[in-house]
Amino acid sequence: MKNFQIAVGSVTGTSHRNPLRLLNNQDAFSFIEKDNLIIAVIADGCGAGKHSEVGSKLGVKLITSELAHGPCKYCGEMLSDWDASWERINSKLQKLVFDMSHGLANFEDTVRDYFLFTIIGVAITPEDVLIFHKGDGLYSINGNINSLYQENCPDYFGHGLLRPFSPGVSITLPQTYQIDVPSVKSIVLATDGAEGYDINQFTQEKYFENSDNIRRKLALDTKLDQSAYNRDDVTILSIRKIEDESDPNEW
Repeated sequence: MKNFQIAVGSVTGTSHRNPLRLLNNQDAFSFIEKDNLIIAVIADGCGAGKHSEVGSKLGVKLITSELAHGPCKYCGEMLSDWDASWERINSKLQKLVFDMSHGLANFEDTVRDYFLFTIIGVAITPEDVLIFHKGDGLYSINGNINSLYQENCPDYFGHGLLRPFSPGVSITLPQTYQIDVPSVKSIVLATDGAEGYDINQFTQEKYFENSDNIRRKLALDTKLDQSAYNRDDVTILSIRKIEDESDPNEW
């Protein structure tokens, strides 16, 4: 979509660099841009999981790919297939867990070690915008920040995988918030490591001039220890609308 720009960056939190318990960056992000659709998702792996970065990275790739499948002129089309889309995503992840755990014997341990992660995502079509989330984090629309804080006990996406072949048990779908495209100027998605941080600063033009500028800013603030946010991994995904005065309706 020609009149939207995307910038994203991620850094490892200082608590994950503790020599006594070194951890990778457990956040992840993925986005897909098509002529009439943008799908962007960020994820935050559970800090207690041994390899949560694996599930979060696989999860965002699978979710963006599944939701971007096929043409979509407006989010209502996507919502009409919403339940089925997430059932497909859940089933594909379940199969992956099953293969990794060599059957049901180690299924729960595999989920807890690899596949506990939260998600925040956005779908943008020519007509409207759909924010969706499961678990904690933050998102901002036109400078208005919404915190999804869950007292460090988030509803991880992987919890639905722990009911692998139970008849009649449905997954808990991500919550959604839908708005019209004309009213949207900027959107920022952030993992909960950015709680208390000014995420709206990342809608500035300089962060779209170089794809690495968000990561650099986050890394610098972490190094200088200027904010309490930096103990946890932080991922920021920023989207802004480009106003084209010659043809404001062109996509």
